Amino acid sequence: MLTGVDDRTIRYVAELAKLEILSEEQERVREDLSGMLMYANKLQELKIDGVEEMVYLSPMTNVFREDEMVDGFHPAFLNGAPDERDHYFVVPRTIDGASEG
Repeated sequence: MLTGVDDRTIRYVAELAKLEILSEEQERVREDLSGMLMYANKLQELKIDGVEEMVYLSPMTNVFREDEMVDGFHPAFLNGAPDERDHYFVVPRTIDGASEG
């Protein structure tokens, strides 16, 4: 069972979360963390033996099409390209020192 929250725990959680907890905020943080721990304790009381794990809230099936190998792509794809050469998109160089070609 999870227990209450002390100053050391608040400092530790704040450090993990990379947060700065001001002294005037510390009591509110203590109350919030204590509430979360009480809720977690309540969840541990649930009897879940035999309950099937659930990944999605609604039944899901593969809604994607099957992959099909094709040679290249339709030339119309290049219609909106800012630059095109020999049926390929031409893009700016992104790595210094790359050879032209």
